[in-house]
Amino acid sequence: IERYSEVSQGKIQFKVSGGDTEERIDGAVSKWAFNQKSDLLQMVILGRSEREFFDTEPAFYYWASRLQPDLIMFGFTVA
Repeated sequence: IERYSEVSQGKIQFKVSGGDTEERIDGAVSKWAFNQKSDLLQMVILGRSEREFFDTEPAFYYWASRLQPDLIMFGFTVA
């Protein structure tokens, strides 16, 4: 980010928006599930990942309403 922080107008800011995803996916059950090839299990995992990010909405809304940014760029795990 530092490399791209020299912008001609405005600024780049990073705001946290959620919990510790790594902690939740680093357990033995999660690792087992990620290694399975079952389409059903993969659909459950994708559905659950969508659900995990619902809790971040208040943080996005708070910072967007407070800072009034021109652009919000989501990280890989949120988009």
